[in-house]
Parts: sequence; C-alpha cells; structure tokens
Amino acid sequence: MAEFFIHPDRSTLHGSFSKEFTPIVSINSGDTVRFETIDAGWNTGPFQLDGVREKFCERDQPQDSGHALIGPIYINGAKEGKTLAIRINDIKTGNWGWSSGGGFPNTINKRLGLHEGPEYVLMWELDASNNLGISNKGHKIRLKPFMGIMGMPPNEEGIHSTYPPRFCGGNIDCKELVPGSILYLPIAVEGGLFSVGDGHAVQGDGEVSSPALECPMQLV
Repeated sequence: MAEFFIHPDRSTLHGSFSKEFTPIVSINSGDTVRFETIDAGWNTGPFQLDGVREKFCERDQPQDSGHALIGPIYINGAKEGKTLAIRINDIKTGNWGWSSGGGFPNTINKRLGLHEGPEYVLMWELDASNNLGISNKGHKIRLKPFMGIMGMPPNEEGIHSTYPPRFCGGNIDCKELVPGSILYLPIAVEGGLFSVGDGHAVQGDGEVSSPALECPMQLV
C-alpha cells in the first residue's frame, strides 16, 4: 500500500465540486493520503491589526468561489453506485485559527439582529500537541479537530457549491469525524474525485455563529 503527501498550492486547491476537474493524483483502495490544508477562507495567516488578511493565492471564478479544498483524488476501482470508505487516521491543527459572529447577512445573524453591525472576531493560538486553544481575549478551550468538508461531486454537469452537504458528501460539519472514524459516502462518478478542506479546531453541535473555530491543518 502506498502513502501520498499533498500540500496546498495553486495546482491542488479548488473551491467547488465538479466531475470535470482533473485529479491531482490517483490512488488504490487501502492507500494512505496525508494532507496539509489552508483555512476555508484561503488565508495564509490570522487577521492583522488593520483587519487585513493575506490570501494564499489568487482565486479563479467560479471554480474557486467556495471553501478552499485539496483534491480531487481519483480512487482506482471506484464506480458510480459503490461506496467509498474514508478512514480518518490523524488530524493536527495549524498554530492559529479564528472564530467570529455577526457582520454579514446570513440567516443566524439576521435572526439575532447582528447582520448590519461589525463582525466580532476572536483570533486563536492553537497548540496541537496539547489540544489547547487560547484566544486573543484570554479564553481557553480544548480542541477536538475535524474536517468540515469531505466529499465528491455529483454526476451532474458544471460547478457545484461547497456550501451544502450532499448525498456524496460536502459541507457535513460533523464534529464526530475525528481520528479513528470511518466516513462512508456513496460514489456518484467514476474514480470518486474526493476532496477535503474546511478545517475546524473545535465546534459545537453545528456552526451556530456561521464559522466554527476555523483553522489550517498541518496534517489530515
């Protein structure tokens, strides 16, 4: 069985699902793929004092309109109608993250009356070795990292958003998908074309403020 290491760069990143995307690597059943991921917003680091964030790369539209994903991975022998089993061996956060609430017009912010005001942002230092996060305001929290998005494209033409979950995966945001878990997904297209992204250092039962504690991952 082979082991592959995939790092984020312009050739491995995309922000949507499509059966028309060219796979970045082909693997066999039982192979291991180790990923390094950037945060969902395509950022290279935390907010600066002036609120500016440096982007990892230029984004091409519409294929990069959503979360930053690594992939797609072609699995030899994966056929439409079969099931892909994704075993999660390990997850380690990067050394920074962020969380926020308010400031943009999603359903939750509108319901709370926070959509027209400022966005309240916390920046976090993350200690993957001790699973500890400390915010710029002094909050401390135990980390339980997982990937928000794991999935494959549907067997339909065109570009498909990263935001909804689908029968073949996507923005699942399931905090139980930690190391030792196995995720089973129906395969919609030949080769599967699996992608992963949207790292979360910790999350409650859903992204109630819209983001979780968003972060890059040094290892998935």
